[in-house]
Amino acid sequence: LRGGPEKYTANGAFKAPGERRAEFQARVEANDNVYRLNVDAVELAVGELSWRGSVQNLTLDVERGIEFERILMGNGPQRLKATGVWQFSGPDDIEADLENFDLAVLGILYPDQALDLEGGVDLHFEFRGDLDREPTIVAEGTLTDARLWDIAPVNAAYLIGFDEGILEADAQVDLGGRG
Repeated sequence: LRGGPEKYTANGAFKAPGERRAEFQARVEANDNVYRLNVDAVELAVGELSWRGSVQNLTLDVERGIEFERILMGNGPQRLKATGVWQFSGPDDIEADLENFDLAVLGILYPDQALDLEGGVDLHFEFRGDLDREPTIVAEGTLTDARLWDIAPVNAAYLIGFDEGILEADAQVDLGGRG
């Protein structure tokens, strides 16, 4: 961490069990209880799997919450994009898109807990309202060329919603000729 008292540059690297690591280069501005963060480069890795990206205009107000203009992470054709506001008290508004996500990554990230899955996922997620009390959640997307245990190929389009305590789901699923 270099600079001060209001502007800093930060470079860091962390390692954790399971061949997990993170590296970043960031610029930080501090003003009273508000911190603005721009991460010009971040890499998150587990073993040989590496996601690289950036975070633009993340603001932490220690009394109100977190707002971020854009989080972008990628690995080859896989992308995660997110934007939003998470308030400590009050309505939240977060959107995220996951594109070309390879389900096999779950086995790498959670080797002791992951289901036996393969295939690709595209997902659009929305979190609205007060996530701690009365969230509204919408998830819609597709599952393509998946293998779930011994069933393949599995293809699906789905829409899942949760609002006012009610969970609704709509899906069209092709279980590779199994029904």
